[in-house]
Amino acid sequence: LCWEALQDGQTGPCPFCTNSRLVDAAGVPTGTVVWEHRNTRSGRWFECRDRAIPREGGRLVRLTVAVDITERKLLEASLRRSEEELRAFAEHSLAAFAMTDTEGGVTSVNAAAERVLGLPRDRLVGRSAWELSPPGEREEGDQESESSIREALATGRASWLGKLREVTVPRRDGSVARFARVVFTIPEGSRYRLASVTY
Repeated sequence: LCWEALQDGQTGPCPFCTNSRLVDAAGVPTGTVVWEHRNTRSGRWFECRDRAIPREGGRLVRLTVAVDITERKLLEASLRRSEEELRAFAEHSLAAFAMTDTEGGVTSVNAAAERVLGLPRDRLVGRSAWELSPPGEREEGDQESESSIREALATGRASWLGKLREVTVPRRDGSVARFARVVFTIPEGSRYRLASVTY
C-alpha cells in the first residue's frame, strides 16, 4: 500500500490522498490533479500530478508523477524571510519611505512617512505622487511638478532624481518642517517606479 511504503506514521490512507478527486460521481476520470506535499518520510517537497488512467476491462489505475521541488521551496522560504526582514526594516526606520507604481500612484509608505506628511497611510496610498510633492514644487517648471514626475516615470530621467535636496512640509498647526529627501527610479518593464527617502 502506498501509505505504508511512502509515508511515516500512517495507520491508514493519507488524509491528503487525492483519489476522491480523480474521478467524478459517475466514476469518470476528471483529469490531472496537481498538488504539493512534503513527504513525511524523507522530509522533501514534491509537486505531484495525479490522474486516473483507464485500463483494459474498464479498470482504473492511479498514475502519479512526482517532481522533487525541495530546492525551490527552500528558495521561496528564504525569499519570504528576506522580504519580511526588509519590510520590518522599512516600517521601523526613522527615515520616511514611499514608492509609486509606473503611473505615479503611491503604492506603499512606512510609518515614518505618515509622521513626516502628517497623514494616515490610507490617505496616502493611492494618491498621485505630484499631489504629495512639497507645495513649492508642484507648478510647471519646478522640480517635482506633475509633468516632471510623469517624464521620470516614462523615461527614468529628471534633473532632480538621485540628488539629496532640502524640502519643506507644512504642518497642520501652520508651522513648516524641513527635511532632506532623495528620489530615485526602479525599472519595471518599459517604465519606471519612483521611490523616495526623506529624513
